[in-house]
Amino acid sequence: MAARFEYDPESKLLLITFTGEVRDPDLVNAFRAARRLSMTHALERGILDGTQIASFNASPEIVKSLAEHPPMFPDDSDRCIVVNEDYLFGMARMYQMLGGESRDRLRIVRSMQEAYEYLNIVDPPRLQKIE
Repeated sequence: MAARFEYDPESKLLLITFTGEVRDPDLVNAFRAARRLSMTHALERGILDGTQIASFNASPEIVKSLAEHPPMFPDDSDRCIVVNEDYLFGMARMYQMLGGESRDRLRIVRSMQEAYEYLNIVDPPRLQKIE
């Protein structure tokens, strides 16, 4: 999988970092894994970091399909998608808009610093890798 999962119990942050090539199954698997982790970890914040994506080969249809499901992070959590490529920013905005009210607490930003500011994370998170 092209996704790495890390958790900071102090800030209750789940960070999902995509690297390399991202395809339809990678998005679906990460979405499902995040939903499972939200049941076993106290989550108040979530970040999907797409700044290390080298190639995005996921279809708009999969993005639309995922937007029709409940969010990957709990409804009451603040969350960000961080992307620096215009195409990925557009795909993330499409996901946000198609998700409607269930994505009200989602922000699409261009840097981790912006994500930390939105999520009110002052100190660097102490992330622990989740296997």
